[in-house]
Amino acid sequence: GPMAAHLIACLGRSGFGEPSVGLQLARELLAAGDHVAVVTDPNLFRVFEGAPFPVHVLPPEGWGRIEPVFVEAAAIRPATVVLADYVMAMEAMARREVSPHFLHSIGARMVFVDTWHACEIGDELQAGADEVFRYDPGFASYPHRLVPVPFVRPDAPGGFSILPSPPPVDPTHRDGLGADDRLLFLATSLWGHQSYADRPAIETVRLAIPPRLAQLCAQLDRRTHLVHVGPQPLGPLQDALGDRYRWHQALPAPAFRSLIASVDAVLSLNTAATSNALAIAAGVPVVTLDNPYDGDVDAIEAQHGTLTPATRAWLAASGPLFRFAMWPYAMWDTLDPLLAHNPYGALLHRTPIVDEPAVVERLHAILYDGPTRDAAAAMARRYIDQVRALPSGADRIRATLTA
Repeated sequence: GPMAAHLIACLGRSGFGEPSVGLQLARELLAAGDHVAVVTDPNLFRVFEGAPFPVHVLPPEGWGRIEPVFVEAAAIRPATVVLADYVMAMEAMARREVSPHFLHSIGARMVFVDTWHACEIGDELQAGADEVFRYDPGFASYPHRLVPVPFVRPDAPGGFSILPSPPPVDPTHRDGLGADDRLLFLATSLWGHQSYADRPAIETVRLAIPPRLAQLCAQLDRRTHLVHVGPQPLGPLQDALGDRYRWHQALPAPAFRSLIASVDAVLSLNTAATSNALAIAAGVPVVTLDNPYDGDVDAIEAQHGTLTPATRAWLAASGPLFRFAMWPYAMWDTLDPLLAHNPYGALLHRTPIVDEPAVVERLHAILYDGPTRDAAAAMARRYIDQVRALPSGADRIRATLTA
């Protein structure tokens, strides 16, 4: 069709998913010959640095209105306004005390990226065990909804591929490792390292997990090394693994991508992490540790069955946990249903963190057992073929113009 212009908004202040989707949509639309402008929160600006399109940065929260920034960005006369993550946008506007209705005054078609597939999960997201964020219930039937795959299942209506291109391998990431050594990757975000003094249930879950990881990883074969990318080192893992633990505070995107492609497996605490999708695209298997149980040590044992003595001791010391699929947040009621009938769920090799023998056996098999690795790779290839066959986000956005 003829050239059109599009305004893409990334309004959340944290998380890597929303700006990476926004950047991908912008690049695809540019490649299709359309014009693009982006509006972004100042905390996400670095993702768009050096981009070949105008990037308009919102004032920091509490330092001015956001409407004038949209007016300025709309100078390109956009045919669509795309919210790169509907829930993040609604939450940001609520925090900034702005009514989203001003967006309609731009006079463009509204397109929303529905990261969590609202028609499947209902109109709320679950942050803590008893903390929810509610959004407009009419959203689930909105006509111009784009659904990113992964995380949502490939056959969902409105699905478009956000599977990254496979990153290149860089053998220098394995410097110092022997031929028989295995390298396990772990990423943590700021969420796992900041204090939640005013949200004690989340703080308990946050503090419980690093010593548990140390307890589990200490039981892996001595040829296993762990590389951790996150804001701060995890002391318990450092103590348990010694020089087999390596920490990077942050890596430039190309190095982060090539690191994931160069490891033997990814250990994840977040079923929805961008790094999981990157690993799957690179042919690297993922093991995700989550927690399907609520309560203290006895309540968890009653639900799960017999726990090992080490697990009982850990739970007794840590205090009661809530169910989680995105440590340190809960998100269980949101994410668990989305993975139930979804081939992506099987690729995550989800294992309950309270099941000590299951975690240790699964990690050992994924790292050291040829047939287990081959089966995971074959499953990943089938999934990748299915997702690569989907329309692109740019195709979906351009289709709304004629809908």
